[in-house]
Amino acid sequence: MAKTFDIKKFNRILNNYNQKIYALNVTGKVLILSNGLILTNVKDIRLCKRRVIDGDPIWKKNFDSLYDLDSNIRLNAEKIVKGKISRKGGINCQKKHGKKLKNNLNVGIPWNKNLKGQYPYSKNHTKETKLKIGLANSGKNNGMYGKKMSQKDKDIRSIKMKEMIITGKFTPNSNNRNTHWESYYKNKKYRSSWEALYQYFDEDAEYETCRISYNYENRNYIYIIDFINHNTKKLIEVKPRELLESKKNKAKIDEAIKWCEKNGYEFIIADKNYFIEKGLPTELKNFDAQTQGKIKKLYEISK
Repeated sequence: MAKTFDIKKFNRILNNYNQKIYALNVTGKVLILSNGLILTNVKDIRLCKRRVIDGDPIWKKNFDSLYDLDSNIRLNAEKIVKGKISRKGGINCQKKHGKKLKNNLNVGIPWNKNLKGQYPYSKNHTKETKLKIGLANSGKNNGMYGKKMSQKDKDIRSIKMKEMIITGKFTPNSNNRNTHWESYYKNKKYRSSWEALYQYFDEDAEYETCRISYNYENRNYIYIIDFINHNTKKLIEVKPRELLESKKNKAKIDEAIKWCEKNGYEFIIADKNYFIEKGLPTELKNFDAQTQGKIKKLYEISK
């Protein structure tokens, strides 16, 4: 028999965090809040329960905004909360693995190798929990339940996605999920502190607007170039030289060089030496606090 959800505990927690919204009815299929918001999606209901019962306090402190009737307020609140939790995870990670992070900073060696499940901000699921999650997402609760996609349909989707990427209509969201780091320069988000730093040195360069197709092991891929400067005719890849040695990266670089030769551009690798030669920026106020710290460490380690 399924365990009855403790709605009193749910509301008591919200009250302790001074939230005005509370639950009127909570089951596995519906969650009705006092402001009139009704959740009927199983995953949304489960997420809401988890955020309140055993989630990070930041979720609970912002519950009223996260479940406001205005969808724009909800989306904005979720974005803010996720950002705070990401920064919190990054800080905890640095506290526990700070020395290793500093020693391996941008040298091409994954600092978190063989550390699965050991992060201070995460925990492993038990076999029982994994089984429950599997059952909860199986059958009719699975998003693909009753849907069968032929290989032809898969190929069509793949082609459409690549077309969107190559034309710049879509850019895959990729960042360092293990460290939860985000870098900003003039309020614009970059995938790494090095990329944010490069933009500082080359203000006219366009970020991730140039895409080049390349082939690797008989499969077609799209190389999203870090920066391109049409004024100076330069194509720039921001990356430690150690990471350029893989076969796939070599295939990308070879195709980028061919593109440059064909279009009259110069291909540049902005590696550690590139930034050291440029020198520490005289002004760091336009970078976010975490990126400022990482930039300073880059130059301190290189002394």
